[in-house]
Amino acid sequence: MTFTEELRQEADSVWEAWHEHPFIRGIGDGSLEEEKFKYWLRQDYLYLIDYARVFAYAGAKARRLEVMQKFSSLMDGILNTEMELHRQYAAEFDIPIEDMKGEEKSPTCQAYTDFLVRTASSGTVEDVLAALLPCIWGFLEIGERLAETGDTSQANSYRGWIEMYSSEDFRQLTGWARELMDNYAEDLGRRRRRHLHELFLTSSRFEYKFWDMAENLEGWEV
Repeated sequence: MTFTEELRQEADSVWEAWHEHPFIRGIGDGSLEEEKFKYWLRQDYLYLIDYARVFAYAGAKARRLEVMQKFSSLMDGILNTEMELHRQYAAEFDIPIEDMKGEEKSPTCQAYTDFLVRTASSGTVEDVLAALLPCIWGFLEIGERLAETGDTSQANSYRGWIEMYSSEDFRQLTGWARELMDNYAEDLGRRRRRHLHELFLTSSRFEYKFWDMAENLEGWEV
């Protein structure tokens, strides 16, 4: 069993909870209320800004040039491709770009991005990978499962979302991140590997909270 397979196995109950979440099921069959998807889209747009910062930290800390180049390329892809796709989605759902930029982070989005940026600023490249993998790999697993079991017909307004996260590009990105994580883990002792397990599990739990946040239209109470 590879190290990333160990990570996935330990977090299995959390990941399976994602697949059973009503927000994910609603994307899969097209029944998700539009208001909830719009909320997720606005919050995820803010998430991606800090997500890109995490890749910048990882690139700065990487020792090998090819790894630096890859993280730099991924950061560029987030800022100039994935965020543009979010803006296009926003236009389809009649969300003004000013609303995307002016949105306030929800409690969960704030906590999750704070965790990621703090991990990236104070940790190692392998710490960053462990914290990022539940998002990268998790979206692929959700996308692939929905592509197999969900409604991908024209009737599903969210079919584009499913196609994006089950795409070959996303599959290749996940494969690269997993392979790099496995390579780093080979030279680590038991204590360091345990720490990576903890980071991976925390991010996995935050991913669940992010779906739950959108399902419940989470806001600040005061």
